[in-house]
Amino acid sequence: FAIGFILDAVRDPHAVLVALLVLKAAAELTMPFSSDLESLGFQFCIIAFCGNAIATVILTAVSWTYGEMMGPQMNVLNAVFGVGASVAPLLVAAFRDVSARGVFAYWAIACVDMVFIVAAVAIPATTNPRLAAKEDSRSEASG
Repeated sequence: FAIGFILDAVRDPHAVLVALLVLKAAAELTMPFSSDLESLGFQFCIIAFCGNAIATVILTAVSWTYGEMMGPQMNVLNAVFGVGASVAPLLVAAFRDVSARGVFAYWAIACVDMVFIVAAVAIPATTNPRLAAKEDSRSEASG
């Protein structure tokens, strides 16, 4: 709910995406150091919130980029979400044998988030069409 308001207020959805990915990666990097159940639960809440917010940002960015032609891109995007949801537990299971606490699994997932952060910074985003339309009408009125 809050992410929708934030996306309406910003020009670049990648800025919101990067902020969410950084927050999610920070929670994943600190996960192995949780000393009690409350802090671990809080970290899982942060990861869950960021995951859902990231999905909202990406779906919104796809709709801004492709407009009426977004159908196939949405299908591919949802398939990629499914692959990621299937691969993450396998990644944790693979790293569980390497380390007693599974520390490397959370760090590996955080490294994947870092790759996405670099991609979000490097790839230009389609701007918010509502804000772009407002700026165009202001420039026409002043010019």
